[in-house]
Amino acid sequence: MVIIKFSGALGNQLFEYALYKKISMKTPVKADLSNFDKGLEQRKFYLEELDIKLDHSTREDLRKYSFNIPVLNGLKKRLGFINVYNEKESYVFDEEALHIEDGYLDGYWQCPKYFDDIKEDIIKDIRFPELSEDQNEIKKKMEISNSVSIHVRMGDYLKFKDKYGNICSIDYYKKTIDIIKSKVSDPVFYGFSDDIDMASELLSDEDICWIRSNSEDNAYNDMNLMSSCKHNIIANSSFSWWGAYLGTYKDKIVIAPSKWTNTSNRCYIWCDNWIRV
Repeated sequence: MVIIKFSGALGNQLFEYALYKKISMKTPVKADLSNFDKGLEQRKFYLEELDIKLDHSTREDLRKYSFNIPVLNGLKKRLGFINVYNEKESYVFDEEALHIEDGYLDGYWQCPKYFDDIKEDIIKDIRFPELSEDQNEIKKKMEISNSVSIHVRMGDYLKFKDKYGNICSIDYYKKTIDIIKSKVSDPVFYGFSDDIDMASELLSDEDICWIRSNSEDNAYNDMNLMSSCKHNIIANSSFSWWGAYLGTYKDKIVIAPSKWTNTSNRCYIWCDNWIRV
């Protein structure tokens, strides 16, 4: 059996689920939600609200596999505990993780190569909650127009400028909007952000319909609407990554930043057909 640790916000949880789904096709898998159960995560566990079914690990499972405290890994092995496997490098595919048949996996696994071959299965598994009547009207407009989502990540990214700062700048958004206008006739832009006031001020010169009615608690509604747009301009964010990835328009254009963080020398989070700016 394999146990996968779940942590982080909605985008991270979906990456972890995608690996869970992939491994479950050949090996029994359980989900460790103990960080959420104990209130150790700042964000809530969203996947149950997306109707995603998980086999939860028990206390007995976790005692067998032991908790992931790196300094104790050597001791665990000597005592006969099952192997704890930590993600080796963020945003980089590690094929070994897919072949573990008995162990505990800890990481975010943010690389589509882990699961891109089962993309359609993952899309089918995700069932967003019903939108409000007003948002359903917006979704219908997105589906009949040349809609383009724009995601501007603020919030915690403003606190971690050394890692995330100066990547999705105003220059990035101006360039990506120009690219869309050169490739798409009569585009209609829809803006998403965790700080709408700041984001709309940043792009005040652009004609953008900002989606203001959602909050962190129901962030999946924003992701639902992003995925309903025909094209996407994303931030260096796992949240808008999934908003773009889940979109099913066959001729969609996805534009992403060419750098994901200021601290990673290697990164393979992009899909092959995405435009990087």
